Amino acid sequence: MYDQYDKSLSIFSPEGTLSQVEYALEAVKKGGLSVGMIGKDCIVIAAERKAVPKLQDQRTIHKILRIDSHIAMAFAGIIADSRSISDYGKLQSQSFRYSLDIPPTVDNIAKQMAFKMQEYTQRSGVRPFGLSCIIAGFDEGSKEPKLYMTDPSGQVTMWKAGAIGKNSDKVLGILEEKYKDNMNEDEVLNLTIDGMLQYVESGSKNMEVAVIRPGNEFRYVPDEKVDEIIKQVEDNKKKDEKR
Repeated sequence: MYDQYDKSLSIFSPEGTLSQVEYALEAVKKGGLSVGMIGKDCIVIAAERKAVPKLQDQRTIHKILRIDSHIAMAFAGIIADSRSISDYGKLQSQSFRYSLDIPPTVDNIAKQMAFKMQEYTQRSGVRPFGLSCIIAGFDEGSKEPKLYMTDPSGQVTMWKAGAIGKNSDKVLGILEEKYKDNMNEDEVLNLTIDGMLQYVESGSKNMEVAVIRPGNEFRYVPDEKVDEIIKQVEDNKKKDEKR
Protein backbone atom coordinates (compact mmCIF):
# COMPACT_ATOMS: atom_id res chain seq x y z
CA MET A 1 0.00 0.00 0.00
CA TYR A 2 1.32 3.41 -0.97
CA ASP A 3 2.15 5.77 1.89
CA GLN A 4 3.87 9.05 2.67
CA TYR A 5 7.33 7.46 2.46
CA ASP A 6 6.84 6.81 -1.28
CA LYS A 7 6.96 10.54 -1.94
CA SER A 8 10.65 11.02 -1.20
CA LEU A 9 13.61 8.92 -2.20
CA SER A 10 15.75 10.03 0.73
CA ILE A 11 13.32 9.38 3.63
CA PHE A 12 13.46 6.05 5.44
CA SER A 13 10.23 4.28 6.35
CA PRO A 14 9.74 3.18 10.00
CA GLU A 15 10.83 -0.32 8.88
CA GLY A 16 14.23 1.10 7.87
CA THR A 17 13.73 0.80 4.11
CA LEU A 18 13.76 3.20 1.19
CA SER A 19 10.50 2.55 -0.63
CA GLN A 20 11.75 3.59 -4.08
CA VAL A 21 14.76 1.26 -3.79
CA GLU A 22 12.42 -1.58 -2.80
CA TYR A 23 10.29 -0.87 -5.88
CA ALA A 24 13.42 -0.83 -8.06
CA LEU A 25 14.31 -4.28 -6.72
CA GLU A 26 10.84 -5.45 -7.73
CA ALA A 27 11.48 -4.15 -11.27
CA VAL A 28 14.62 -6.30 -11.36
CA LYS A 29 12.67 -9.39 -10.27
CA LYS A 30 10.32 -8.89 -13.21
CA GLY A 31 13.19 -8.53 -15.69
CA GLY A 32 14.54 -11.28 -17.92
CA LEU A 33 16.78 -13.88 -16.29
CA SER A 34 20.58 -13.48 -16.54
CA VAL A 35 23.20 -15.95 -15.27
CA GLY A 36 26.97 -15.60 -14.86
CA MET A 37 29.50 -18.27 -13.93
CA ILE A 38 33.28 -18.59 -13.71
CA GLY A 39 35.34 -21.64 -14.65
CA LYS A 40 39.00 -22.54 -14.40
CA ASP A 41 40.03 -20.08 -17.13
CA CYS A 42 36.78 -18.72 -18.52
CA ILE A 43 33.59 -16.84 -17.71
CA VAL A 44 30.19 -17.60 -19.24
CA ILE A 45 27.32 -15.10 -19.23
CA ALA A 46 23.82 -15.93 -20.44
CA ALA A 47 20.77 -13.70 -20.69
CA GLU A 48 17.15 -14.29 -21.59
CA ARG A 49 16.00 -12.84 -24.90
CA LYS A 50 12.51 -11.40 -24.97
CA ALA A 51 10.32 -11.89 -28.04
CA VAL A 52 10.50 -8.94 -30.44
CA PRO A 53 8.03 -7.77 -33.11
CA LYS A 54 8.38 -9.58 -36.43
CA LEU A 55 9.68 -6.49 -38.25
CA GLN A 56 12.18 -5.47 -35.57
CA ASP A 57 15.85 -6.30 -36.10
CA GLN A 58 16.80 -8.46 -33.10
CA ARG A 59 20.47 -7.50 -33.50
CA THR A 60 19.69 -4.02 -32.13
CA ILE A 61 18.91 -5.44 -28.68
CA HIS A 62 21.63 -7.09 -26.60
CA LYS A 63 21.35 -8.15 -22.97
CA ILE A 64 25.11 -8.78 -22.81
CA LEU A 65 27.17 -5.64 -23.33
CA ARG A 66 30.91 -5.07 -23.62
CA ILE A 67 32.31 -2.42 -21.26
CA ASP A 68 35.97 -2.75 -22.30
CA SER A 69 38.05 -5.22 -24.26
CA HIS A 70 38.32 -7.42 -21.16
CA ILE A 71 35.08 -6.61 -19.28
CA ALA A 72 31.43 -7.35 -20.10
CA MET A 73 28.11 -7.04 -18.34
CA ALA A 74 24.62 -8.54 -18.40
CA PHE A 75 21.59 -7.04 -16.71
CA ALA A 76 18.04 -7.66 -15.55
CA GLY A 77 15.47 -4.91 -15.29
CA ILE A 78 14.71 -1.78 -17.30
CA ILE A 79 16.53 -1.92 -20.66
CA ALA A 80 16.74 1.87 -21.05
CA ASP A 81 18.53 2.15 -17.69
CA SER A 82 21.13 -0.36 -18.90
CA ARG A 83 22.28 2.05 -21.61
CA SER A 84 22.94 4.76 -19.05
CA ILE A 85 24.85 2.57 -16.58
CA SER A 86 26.83 0.73 -19.30
CA ASP A 87 27.84 4.05 -20.90
CA TYR A 88 28.97 5.24 -17.47
CA GLY A 89 31.06 2.08 -17.09
CA LYS A 90 32.66 2.70 -20.49
CA LEU A 91 33.40 6.31 -19.55
CA GLN A 92 35.05 5.25 -16.29
CA SER A 93 37.07 2.63 -18.14
CA GLN A 94 38.41 5.13 -20.65
CA SER A 95 39.11 7.65 -17.88
CA PHE A 96 41.14 5.00 -16.01
CA ARG A 97 43.17 4.26 -19.14
CA TYR A 98 43.76 7.96 -19.85
CA SER A 99 44.86 8.71 -16.27
CA LEU A 100 47.05 5.68 -15.57
CA ASP A 101 47.86 4.39 -19.07
CA ILE A 102 46.84 0.85 -18.09
CA PRO A 103 43.57 -1.09 -18.50
CA PRO A 104 41.15 -0.81 -15.57
CA THR A 105 40.62 -3.73 -13.22
CA VAL A 106 37.27 -5.52 -13.18
CA ASP A 107 36.97 -4.67 -9.48
CA ASN A 108 37.38 -0.95 -10.17
CA ILE A 109 34.75 -0.81 -12.92
CA ALA A 110 32.25 -2.88 -10.93
CA LYS A 111 32.64 -0.59 -7.91
CA GLN A 112 32.43 2.59 -10.00
CA MET A 113 29.17 1.41 -11.56
CA ALA A 114 27.84 0.43 -8.12
CA PHE A 115 28.84 3.86 -6.71
CA LYS A 116 26.81 5.50 -9.48
CA MET A 117 23.79 3.35 -8.65
CA GLN A 118 24.14 4.11 -4.94
CA GLU A 119 24.36 7.84 -5.64
CA TYR A 120 20.90 7.66 -7.20
CA THR A 121 19.43 6.38 -3.92
CA GLN A 122 20.17 9.56 -1.93
CA ARG A 123 19.71 12.48 -4.30
CA SER A 124 16.52 14.45 -4.84
CA GLY A 125 15.14 14.79 -8.34
CA VAL A 126 16.27 11.34 -9.48
CA ARG A 127 15.12 7.75 -9.06
CA PRO A 128 17.11 4.55 -8.46
CA PHE A 129 18.27 2.53 -11.45
CA GLY A 130 15.74 -0.20 -12.11
CA LEU A 131 18.26 -2.92 -12.86
CA SER A 132 20.85 -5.28 -11.43
CA CYS A 133 24.07 -6.09 -13.27
CA ILE A 134 26.49 -8.96 -13.67
CA ILE A 135 29.95 -7.52 -14.39
CA ALA A 136 32.69 -9.96 -15.34
CA GLY A 137 36.13 -10.17 -16.92
CA PHE A 138 39.85 -10.77 -16.49
CA ASP A 139 42.35 -8.20 -15.28
CA GLU A 140 45.18 -7.41 -17.70
CA GLY A 141 47.81 -10.15 -17.59
CA SER A 142 45.76 -12.28 -15.19
CA LYS A 143 44.10 -15.67 -15.71
CA GLU A 144 41.86 -15.33 -12.65
CA PRO A 145 38.20 -14.90 -13.64
CA LYS A 146 36.23 -12.27 -11.73
CA LEU A 147 32.47 -11.88 -11.52
CA TYR A 148 30.56 -9.20 -9.61
CA MET A 149 26.87 -8.43 -9.14
CA THR A 150 25.27 -5.08 -8.33
CA ASP A 151 21.71 -4.13 -7.43
CA PRO A 152 19.68 -0.86 -7.39
CA SER A 153 20.82 -0.05 -3.84
CA GLY A 154 24.43 0.18 -5.04
CA GLN A 155 25.57 -3.00 -3.33
CA VAL A 156 28.38 -4.84 -5.12
CA THR A 157 29.42 -8.42 -4.32
CA MET A 158 31.80 -10.98 -5.83
CA TRP A 159 30.51 -14.40 -6.91
CA LYS A 160 31.57 -17.71 -8.43
CA ALA A 161 28.14 -18.12 -10.02
CA GLY A 162 25.08 -15.96 -9.75
CA ALA A 163 21.71 -15.08 -11.26
CA ILE A 164 19.57 -11.95 -11.47
CA GLY A 165 16.07 -11.29 -12.74
CA LYS A 166 12.92 -13.38 -12.75
CA ASN A 167 13.28 -16.71 -10.90
CA SER A 168 16.91 -15.89 -10.06
CA ASP A 169 16.56 -17.22 -6.51
CA LYS A 170 15.44 -20.62 -7.82
CA VAL A 171 18.20 -20.76 -10.43
CA LEU A 172 20.75 -19.81 -7.77
CA GLY A 173 19.61 -22.80 -5.74
CA ILE A 174 20.30 -25.07 -8.73
CA LEU A 175 23.75 -23.54 -9.25
CA GLU A 176 24.63 -23.97 -5.57
CA GLU A 177 23.83 -27.66 -5.88
CA LYS A 178 25.67 -28.36 -9.14
CA TYR A 179 28.55 -25.85 -9.27
CA LYS A 180 32.11 -27.14 -8.91
CA ASP A 181 35.40 -25.27 -8.80
CA ASN A 182 37.79 -25.37 -11.78
CA MET A 183 35.27 -26.47 -14.40
CA ASN A 184 36.35 -26.19 -18.04
CA GLU A 185 34.56 -24.08 -20.63
CA ASP A 186 32.26 -26.84 -21.89
CA GLU A 187 31.19 -27.73 -18.35
CA VAL A 188 30.47 -24.09 -17.48
CA LEU A 189 28.51 -23.59 -20.70
CA ASN A 190 26.44 -26.71 -20.04
CA LEU A 191 25.65 -25.78 -16.44
CA THR A 192 24.85 -22.16 -17.29
CA ILE A 193 22.46 -23.14 -20.06
CA ASP A 194 20.99 -25.91 -17.89
CA GLY A 195 20.18 -23.28 -15.26
CA MET A 196 18.62 -21.01 -17.86
CA LEU A 197 16.47 -23.80 -19.30
CA GLN A 198 14.74 -24.31 -15.95
CA TYR A 199 12.78 -21.08 -16.49
CA VAL A 200 13.47 -19.96 -20.08
CA GLU A 201 11.92 -21.54 -23.16
CA SER A 202 14.21 -23.88 -25.08
CA GLY A 203 15.97 -22.56 -28.18
CA SER A 204 18.73 -20.08 -29.01
CA LYS A 205 16.13 -17.49 -30.00
CA ASN A 206 15.27 -17.22 -26.29
CA MET A 207 18.75 -16.78 -24.84
CA GLU A 208 22.00 -14.98 -25.57
CA VAL A 209 25.31 -16.47 -24.42
CA ALA A 210 28.83 -15.06 -24.33
CA VAL A 211 32.24 -16.34 -23.23
CA ILE A 212 35.13 -14.29 -21.82
CA ARG A 213 38.67 -15.69 -21.69
CA PRO A 214 42.07 -14.21 -20.69
CA GLY A 215 43.82 -11.96 -23.19
CA ASN A 216 40.85 -9.73 -24.06
CA GLU A 217 39.02 -12.61 -25.71
CA PHE A 218 35.27 -12.00 -25.77
CA ARG A 219 32.83 -13.74 -28.07
CA TYR A 220 29.12 -14.33 -28.42
CA VAL A 221 28.34 -18.03 -28.70
CA PRO A 222 26.73 -18.70 -32.13
CA ASP A 223 23.06 -19.68 -32.07
CA GLU A 224 23.92 -23.03 -33.69
CA LYS A 225 26.28 -23.85 -30.81
CA VAL A 226 23.70 -22.79 -28.22
CA ASP A 227 21.08 -25.07 -29.84
CA GLU A 228 23.60 -27.91 -29.83
CA ILE A 229 24.27 -27.49 -26.10
CA ILE A 230 20.53 -27.21 -25.37
CA LYS A 231 19.92 -30.51 -27.18
CA GLN A 232 22.76 -32.14 -25.24
CA VAL A 233 21.40 -30.89 -21.90
CA GLU A 234 17.86 -32.03 -22.71
CA ASP A 235 19.08 -35.45 -23.90
CA ASN A 236 21.02 -35.92 -20.66
CA LYS A 237 17.89 -35.08 -18.64
CA LYS A 238 15.86 -37.69 -20.54
CA LYS A 239 18.52 -40.32 -19.85
CA ASP A 240 18.53 -39.46 -16.14
CA GLU A 241 14.71 -39.72 -16.00
CA LYS A 242 14.81 -43.23 -17.48
CA ARG A 243 17.24 -44.48 -14.84
